[in-house]
Amino acid sequence: MSELAAPFPVSLPAIAKHVLVLERAGLLTHHKTGRVRNCRIAVERLQLADDWLETYRAFWGARLDALADHIESGGDQ
Repeated sequence: MSELAAPFPVSLPAIAKHVLVLERAGLLTHHKTGRVRNCRIAVERLQLADDWLETYRAFWGARLDALADHIESGGDQ
């Protein structure tokens, strides 16, 4: 787990909690060999989540673009 945590400015216990959340969501699997825990991303599950989010990306992208245009044009002034 320490190798996984190395690039992040957070503690090892914090990384372990994040890994647990990802495991519970089915987005990550792991197996232990001795003291080493090997983690693997569940690509199929992540793709399902990305497909679901795509609908909302388009929805919110258009609305946020409209909001930015409104603010840049001075709003209701």
